[in-house]
Amino acid sequence: MRDLRPGLRSRRRSLSKTFGGTIPHVMFKWLKGMVAPTLLLWLFAIAFGVASSLAPGGQMPVRANLASRVAFPIIISFWVVVDARKRRKQLCYDFDSFVFFASPIIVPVYLFQTRGVRAFLTLLCFAAIWLIGMLPVFVVSFIREFAP
Repeated sequence: MRDLRPGLRSRRRSLSKTFGGTIPHVMFKWLKGMVAPTLLLWLFAIAFGVASSLAPGGQMPVRANLASRVAFPIIISFWVVVDARKRRKQLCYDFDSFVFFASPIIVPVYLFQTRGVRAFLTLLCFAAIWLIGMLPVFVVSFIREFAP
């Protein structure tokens, strides 16, 4: 018997090709297209936390501190630009540089323009990523404080 729904067969084929048909490829709609910048944000937060916890006295070397101060706005700018493309929002010329230099002000404004009140959820997710990345710092400082 022939299936009357168009496209069903091609969807089944693409699912069966993914990972040899053992694991279905499922991506949430809100995450589609945002994997790379979000993963980069996670990696930066974890690397910053580990570097801060391994640094003697809790202070990172000057070069590492400079690199982190440059890398974080670049990652945030990348995240905003990819999010705008995903949402098909036209940004002004060189908006990513504007975000780089004024990210603490521009990113919340952008989030509230594109999401409304739901921007609080995105900001909460950013804060959660940063707190989880800082977990190694808390653990190491706790161990250093109470170690004999």
